[in-house]
Formats: sequence, C-alpha cells, structure tokens
Amino acid sequence: MNDDPISERAIRASSQHRQDMRALELGLGGTRLMEALAAAQAELPAVIEAKKKGARGKYAPLEDLLRDIKPILLKHKLMMRQGQERSHGADDGGTKTRIYPVFTDIIHWPSGEMHRTTIDVPCPKMDPQGIGGAITYGKRYSLLAALALATTDDPLDDDGFAARKRELSVDASDSPELAQLKAQIDGIKDITKLLSFQVGAAGNKLDEGEFAILREHWKARRETLQSNDETLI
Repeated sequence: MNDDPISERAIRASSQHRQDMRALELGLGGTRLMEALAAAQAELPAVIEAKKKGARGKYAPLEDLLRDIKPILLKHKLMMRQGQERSHGADDGGTKTRIYPVFTDIIHWPSGEMHRTTIDVPCPKMDPQGIGGAITYGKRYSLLAALALATTDDPLDDDGFAARKRELSVDASDSPELAQLKAQIDGIKDITKLLSFQVGAAGNKLDEGEFAILREHWKARRETLQSNDETLI
C-alpha cells in the first residue's frame, strides 16, 4: 500500500509532466530524430518564396508550405503533427482576447522520438473566422520555427490580419487624419475614382489600427457604389 498522501503524489506527477513536456519541446534525448532532421534540413530551402497575393501583400499559405516540406520529411522517416491546446485568457487586463497555443510536432517514426514547437497566437474575437485564422497562422509559423525556415512574406499576412483586425478596429479611434480620409471616401461617387484613391500625406499619420479601419471603410464604400451603380460623370 502506498502511504504517500494523494496530494503529494499529484504534485510529483504534475512536476514530472512539466519536465517531460519541457524535454519534449527542447528535443532532449532524441539523437535519431536530430540526425534525421539535420538530413532533411540539408534538402529544405532556407527561405521559401511567398507566391500567393493577399490583402497585405504576398505570403506563403499553409498548403504551399506542406506541399514543399512534407515529401522531404517523409523521405527521412519524419512525420509532422499539428494541433492546438486549450485556449486561455490573455494576461493583459482585458477579457476579449484569448491565447491559442498552436503546436507542430516533428516525429521520427522508427524511434518514436519527437520534438514539439509551440507558438501562442492571440485571438481577439471568438468566432469561427477569427479562431480559424489564428490557428492557421499558428500552424504556419510553428512549422517554420520547428524547421528553422523563413519566408519572404509580409509578417501580417491574410491569416494574421484576419486574426488581428477585429482587435485593431475596436481599439483604434478616429484621429482627425482618419476622419478626414473617411470623409473623402464617403464623398467619392465614381467607382473608378474610388479605386484610384490615394491616402496622401494624411496617411503618414495613421497607425496600424487606423489603417485597418480605413481599409474596411473603403471596402464598404466600394460595395455600396457597386450595388447601387452610383456614378458621377
């Protein structure tokens, strides 16, 4: 019979679990995994070109990364597994943003050795689009971090922007420059002129959040002109 109090056994088990997870993240004791990973990295490009055009410029979507990376990993008997752990509240004094820990496991299947890379991704709003964008963003960057790869993409790509723009739009307020530009957009009644609209000097004073608001305002005006066929010759 075990005389140790249940609480002490639980504390030891919890401590051992934390140590095991830390060793897993560091890849400790995974000699065969490291050898296979080194061989795979010798064939992987150090920088992956971003080819897909998004709202914020070109970026490398997850499907492109998987298509380029997975065959090389499998050649060296490495497999990958991605997922997310339970979300938790952000420690910023607010209640809206939640953190999603998203991980990529690189597994050497002959030995069972594994290395986990986790990235905490903020998700400002708990809706399907926001959660999906945050998780996809985390999968991309945890995969790149696990394999020490880089891309030529915009750091605020479509997935990242989808995960962040709600928070930016909520927190940013209308400065005089933003109010001026929004009024200019509202005054445009020719779709051709709207498509060629330039923010000009006033745009230099906008922060990232205000740019997000201005972009959404411009899109809304474009949709209005298109739906109403409103023109001014």
